[in-house]
Amino acid sequence: MKVWHIFSRAIDNFGDVAISLRLSYQLSTQDHCAVILYTEFNKTLQRFFPNLDITSNVFVSELIEVRNIDYVFDDIGI
Repeated sequence: MKVWHIFSRAIDNFGDVAISLRLSYQLSTQDHCAVILYTEFNKTLQRFFPNLDITSNVFVSELIEVRNIDYVFDDIGI
């Protein structure tokens, strides 16, 4: 299965995360591929995912995996 890795840093705290999430979900549903989104884990992201623990480094939703961009992962698969 194809895997997309999307990297996003917030500039205005809301719009950037929303665009990244929308792109991630769109790729996941239209291209039927796995998507891993790397972004900041903060209260803005928690608005989209109320179950998100902002002290964790990985969150899996129904269609995408969200990873904390500030954490070093050894298994990114690139």
